[in-house]
Amino acid sequence: MPSSKKILFIGAPGSGKGTISKILLEKYQLIHISTGELFRTKIKQDAEFAKKIQNYVSSGDYVPDEITNNLVFDFIFQLPKNQGYILDGYPRTVEQLKFMIENKIDVDLVFYLQIKNETIISRLSQRLFCQKCQKPYNLLLAKPKVVGKCDIDNNDLITRNDDRPEIINVRIEKFIQSVAPIVDYYKKNNKIHYLDAEQNLENIISEIEKWL
Repeated sequence: MPSSKKILFIGAPGSGKGTISKILLEKYQLIHISTGELFRTKIKQDAEFAKKIQNYVSSGDYVPDEITNNLVFDFIFQLPKNQGYILDGYPRTVEQLKFMIENKIDVDLVFYLQIKNETIISRLSQRLFCQKCQKPYNLLLAKPKVVGKCDIDNNDLITRNDDRPEIINVRIEKFIQSVAPIVDYYKKNNKIHYLDAEQNLENIISEIEKWL
């Protein structure tokens, strides 16, 4: 059944935002707005843009807010007004949150996926992606049918630079530092719901669906 809900997932890398989003967007005909995907698409299309942000991505740093804000704004405001969507990985900073408020990018529900650091490192170290179509795999949870090959186009699977253990730790620390004021804002507005991302996927989906 289609949903017009605007949903925000807050969670560290590896907390399951992408996997959960995929299930919900298919079931409720939602649009998945992932800043990571927006950047990867833009990088493929624009060599100058790719060069501009390469250093940020490879070091695990966040791209400057202005660049991220413009990508998200341009994408959202081409959608029909009654189109439901899931925001994944945005806002990550107070400045991004301010931009959302000023530009009336609203959300109806906020879910905070809570997870232990050691679980994050374990999950991300097992991630692989198709070098062509970017389909994600996980050697623990979602293995490819043929080792090292994409199920869709049979291209080689690769590990992202930012999934290396030393970069993962940087990403976790930056997430913890930046997310607190965002959580506080949505908590004050009675929009946030806390989810245990350590539990199985079916339970997480069931909890989310209580609010849809």
